[in-house]
Amino acid sequence: MADAQRTLDKALDAFDPEIAEQARAALAFFRTRYPAANRLAYDNYNALAIGFASGEKQSTIAFSVTLYPRWVSLFFARGVELSAPNAMLVGDGSRIRHVVLNDGLI
Repeated sequence: MADAQRTLDKALDAFDPEIAEQARAALAFFRTRYPAANRLAYDNYNALAIGFASGEKQSTIAFSVTLYPRWVSLFFARGVELSAPNAMLVGDGSRIRHVVLNDGLI
Protein backbone atom coordinates (compact mmCIF):
# COMPACT_ATOMS: atom_id res chain seq x y z
CA MET A 1 0.00 0.00 0.00
CA ALA A 2 2.88 2.36 0.69
CA ASP A 3 4.02 1.94 -2.93
CA ALA A 4 0.56 2.89 -4.18
CA GLN A 5 0.59 6.02 -2.02
CA ARG A 6 4.04 6.98 -3.29
CA THR A 7 2.85 6.52 -6.88
CA LEU A 8 -0.22 8.67 -6.21
CA ASP A 9 1.88 11.35 -4.50
CA LYS A 10 4.21 11.45 -7.50
CA ALA A 11 1.25 11.82 -9.87
CA LEU A 12 -0.18 14.64 -7.74
CA ASP A 13 3.21 16.37 -7.66
CA ALA A 14 3.10 16.65 -11.46
CA PHE A 15 0.35 19.28 -11.11
CA ASP A 16 0.66 22.92 -10.15
CA PRO A 17 1.30 23.09 -6.39
CA GLU A 18 -2.03 24.86 -5.71
CA ILE A 19 -3.97 22.22 -7.65
CA ALA A 20 -2.11 19.39 -5.91
CA GLU A 21 -2.73 20.97 -2.50
CA GLN A 22 -6.43 21.40 -3.18
CA ALA A 23 -6.70 17.79 -4.38
CA ARG A 24 -4.82 16.47 -1.34
CA ALA A 25 -7.18 18.39 0.95
CA ALA A 26 -10.23 16.93 -0.82
CA LEU A 27 -8.76 13.42 -0.73
CA ALA A 28 -8.00 13.72 2.99
CA PHE A 29 -11.50 15.04 3.67
CA PHE A 30 -13.15 12.11 1.93
CA ARG A 31 -10.68 9.53 3.26
CA THR A 32 -11.65 10.39 6.84
CA ARG A 33 -15.34 10.10 6.00
CA TYR A 34 -15.10 6.93 3.89
CA PRO A 35 -12.12 5.04 5.35
CA ALA A 36 -13.23 1.64 3.99
CA ALA A 37 -13.58 2.86 0.40
CA ASN A 38 -11.10 1.68 -2.18
CA ARG A 39 -9.29 4.48 -3.96
CA LEU A 40 -8.82 3.89 -7.66
CA ALA A 41 -6.58 6.25 -9.61
CA TYR A 42 -6.89 6.43 -13.36
CA ASP A 43 -6.23 8.65 -16.35
CA ASN A 44 -9.45 10.35 -17.42
CA TYR A 45 -8.70 12.06 -20.74
CA ASN A 46 -6.51 15.06 -19.75
CA ALA A 47 -7.06 14.58 -16.04
CA LEU A 48 -6.07 12.42 -13.10
CA ALA A 49 -9.08 10.94 -11.33
CA ILE A 50 -9.05 9.32 -7.90
CA GLY A 51 -12.28 7.44 -7.41
CA PHE A 52 -13.79 6.27 -4.15
CA ALA A 53 -15.29 2.85 -4.76
CA SER A 54 -16.97 -0.05 -3.01
CA GLY A 55 -14.93 -2.54 -5.04
CA GLU A 56 -11.84 -2.75 -7.17
CA LYS A 57 -13.41 -1.93 -10.54
CA GLN A 58 -14.19 1.48 -12.01
CA SER A 59 -17.85 0.47 -12.25
CA THR A 60 -18.06 0.57 -8.42
CA ILE A 61 -16.89 4.18 -8.09
CA ALA A 62 -19.40 6.41 -6.30
CA PHE A 63 -17.50 9.68 -6.74
CA SER A 64 -14.07 10.90 -7.73
CA VAL A 65 -11.73 13.79 -7.10
CA THR A 66 -10.38 14.77 -10.51
CA LEU A 67 -7.40 17.03 -11.19
CA TYR A 68 -7.14 19.12 -14.33
CA PRO A 69 -4.25 21.47 -15.09
CA ARG A 70 -6.17 24.51 -13.74
CA TRP A 71 -8.83 23.14 -11.36
CA VAL A 72 -10.08 20.21 -9.30
CA SER A 73 -13.57 18.77 -9.71
CA LEU A 74 -15.70 16.38 -7.72
CA PHE A 75 -17.57 13.96 -9.99
CA PHE A 76 -20.59 11.91 -8.93
CA ALA A 77 -21.08 8.66 -10.87
CA ARG A 78 -24.85 8.79 -10.45
CA GLY A 79 -25.09 12.56 -10.38
CA VAL A 80 -28.26 12.73 -12.45
CA GLU A 81 -30.06 11.13 -9.50
CA LEU A 82 -28.98 13.84 -7.04
CA SER A 83 -30.89 17.00 -6.38
CA ALA A 84 -28.54 19.91 -6.86
CA PRO A 85 -29.28 22.92 -4.69
CA ASN A 86 -28.69 26.15 -6.56
CA ALA A 87 -27.77 24.06 -9.61
CA MET A 88 -24.33 23.32 -8.16
CA LEU A 89 -23.90 20.14 -10.18
CA VAL A 90 -23.21 20.56 -13.86
CA GLY A 91 -23.01 18.28 -16.85
CA ASP A 92 -25.27 17.07 -19.56
CA GLY A 93 -24.30 13.42 -19.82
CA SER A 94 -26.68 10.57 -19.11
CA ARG A 95 -25.23 9.74 -15.65
CA ILE A 96 -22.37 11.84 -14.31
CA ARG A 97 -22.50 15.33 -12.80
CA HIS A 98 -19.72 17.37 -11.23
CA VAL A 99 -18.86 20.49 -9.32
CA VAL A 100 -15.63 22.45 -9.63
CA LEU A 101 -14.04 22.72 -6.20
CA ASN A 102 -13.32 26.29 -5.25
CA ASP A 103 -11.46 27.42 -2.15
CA GLY A 104 -13.51 26.66 0.91
CA LEU A 105 -15.95 24.28 -0.80
CA ILE A 106 -14.47 21.34 1.09
